[in-house]
Amino acid sequence: MFFPTLVGMLFNSILNLCDGMFVGHGVGSDALAAINIVAPLFLTCTGIGLMFGIGASVICGIRLAENNEKSARIIATQAIIAGAIIFLIVIALCLLFTRQILYMLGCSPALESYARDYILWILPGLLFLYLQCAGMMLIRQDGAPKYAMAIQIVAAMLNIFLDWLMVFPLGWGLKGAAIATSISCIIGGLMVLGYLVFAAQKLKFYPLKWTGKALRLGLRNIGYMARVGLATFIAEAAMGIMMVTGNYMFMDYLGEAGVAAFSIGCYLFPLIFSINNAVAQSAQPIISFNYGAGDAARVRQTQGVAADCLHLRRHHLRGDVGGSTAAHRHLSQPRRAGVFSCGERDSHSRQLRHIFRSEYHLYRLLSELRTGRAVDFLHAAARGYFHCTVVYSITRAVRCHGLMAGDSGV
Repeated sequence: MFFPTLVGMLFNSILNLCDGMFVGHGVGSDALAAINIVAPLFLTCTGIGLMFGIGASVICGIRLAENNEKSARIIATQAIIAGAIIFLIVIALCLLFTRQILYMLGCSPALESYARDYILWILPGLLFLYLQCAGMMLIRQDGAPKYAMAIQIVAAMLNIFLDWLMVFPLGWGLKGAAIATSISCIIGGLMVLGYLVFAAQKLKFYPLKWTGKALRLGLRNIGYMARVGLATFIAEAAMGIMMVTGNYMFMDYLGEAGVAAFSIGCYLFPLIFSINNAVAQSAQPIISFNYGAGDAARVRQTQGVAADCLHLRRHHLRGDVGGSTAAHRHLSQPRRAGVFSCGERDSHSRQLRHIFRSEYHLYRLLSELRTGRAVDFLHAAARGYFHCTVVYSITRAVRCHGLMAGDSGV
């Protein structure tokens, strides 16, 4: 189960990098900054999807171990419906208060048109993004991790192709990149629905009752799912808060070019944490099923294997730190950082590279101090606080070194 999950996540990471490269070269640094303005909303929505997906998957695993297939199917169905309702509300709010939301996320007048285009064209895919995030957890719990991997690969490859097609040959700019993302989310969501309706072995949709008692029990189950998956939501929300904090601080100190440079670092986060997330999501179905079956020895064994994979026992996260700093080192070189920018045609390209190089040095310094005992997967919330500290340190450092927006020395 680990390798299909890891491959799927690596494809998502590659998609993020390609998306940034296409937008940077095809549109410019302001477009990268606009994506970073909208990204916290995307992360929060992903967090909601993972919260319900992991929460429902854990409960379904326990019910299946108890040979209560009907209850597991009801839980899976309630998770999909509850999340879909929440996402429809989020979409409606974004349509009604687009400008207010953008400025709340740190937008500037210079980025407003780009950010508005991006958020409005990405909204049609948000509901299907939820289906993809939550549904893949249920699909893995149902015993089909390879199909979950296929969903991620198909959606990522389609997104990469459509990004190239709409940004370069068609010349649709940032709007084209948003449309590409929405289409790939829709395809991924439809693949999830197709599996849960027609191909699922045990977790097919179950027709729900709509009586008063059934609704009360449903709300109780939804609350239980949310509590179980809350740690995942906190982790994603913490990343979103980190990005909003960075957007405000870089905008104040460095202008739009600073936000664009910050966005390059943000593109690396999925790549850095893909292995950790793959281990966690692979272990979760095994742990929840054996917990429900009362096999404590198997649960402890799975936790031990997961901890060994993450180097938590013997290496104290040195693998994570080494991987993250290596990625930053590679892309912080002037020519390599330029894969996200428009080269000599972009007036901000040199500034982007200098700022990103400063980001790398501080990230490495703080990462090397980031050691300790992480006893479970809930350390993700603390990771969000760590990144907020990094953002503050970066902005203070580049300000002290004179890397201000418009500084002729950059």
